[in-house]
Amino acid sequence: MSLGSFLARGNAGLQTPSPLLSGDAGDLLLQVLQYSHLLDSESRADSVPPQASGQEQEHLPEEPHAAWQMEATSSPRLQHPVLMTERNLGSLDVTIMYKGRTVLQAMVGHPRCVFLYSPVGSAIRTSEPQPVIFPSPAELPDQKQLHYTETLLQHVSPGLQLELRGPSLWALRMGKCKVYWEVGSPMGSTNPSTPAQLLERNCHTPIFDFSTFFRELEEFRARRRQGSPHYTIYLGFGQDLSAGRPKEKSLILVKLEPWLCKTHLEGVQREGVSSLDSSSLGLCLSSTNSLYDDIEHFLMDLGQWA
Repeated sequence: MSLGSFLARGNAGLQTPSPLLSGDAGDLLLQVLQYSHLLDSESRADSVPPQASGQEQEHLPEEPHAAWQMEATSSPRLQHPVLMTERNLGSLDVTIMYKGRTVLQAMVGHPRCVFLYSPVGSAIRTSEPQPVIFPSPAELPDQKQLHYTETLLQHVSPGLQLELRGPSLWALRMGKCKVYWEVGSPMGSTNPSTPAQLLERNCHTPIFDFSTFFRELEEFRARRRQGSPHYTIYLGFGQDLSAGRPKEKSLILVKLEPWLCKTHLEGVQREGVSSLDSSSLGLCLSSTNSLYDDIEHFLMDLGQWA
């Protein structure tokens, strides 16, 4: 089955209109992303990332569908987004954690965003790309953790930029704070699909390929692959993710989940495809009998042998 037919079936399961799914339209993934307003006119013509972050951007007239969509909350509970249409298909679910404590959950639906830290009293003056602001660690109870976290955040500026160009997500680290990235399972994994790597400063780096994900998802659907493909991207600020420590121990951890990948994987799982191995589950259930019932059955067994 081709990538186009796979996405067509997945979109049919979502019950959303998709005029791109009819006819021989070439690379359907790119068209879905384009129709979702994830690619600007420049990225459609040239998939090579820009080499200078300071280049002036052409400002287009604001339209309702082109506006940034972001919902943020300081609550650790997961936000349930409203029903999404095609324009949201490439949205990123963003979670920021300070040593396992969720401090921000947001949904970003634009091709460019930049992670910044704004100390109390200062203002963020950029609007393009849309800023995602690290919350202040001032409420952390551990004062040593607060100090180290604040120190790292102070060196994030001028920021970490994410940009969707073609079928890939690119990252650009501009600050002094080192950032390590890897791709793993939603709950973390001891064997990530992409080993932790350093994002070199002022260097555009591809950190996720949608085409690879959908190829692996089709193999998983056809039972030619045992495990489901990973799509969760982890960014560790100031600490190497390959150091062996659990991710929840990282002082600053950003988790990115492409909504498009999450939705299609869940659709395949609803068809009955699973990565669970029933022979290795080792389920343990407590006996439903009471202690008195167990004693009575034991005595009855003894009576049979008398």
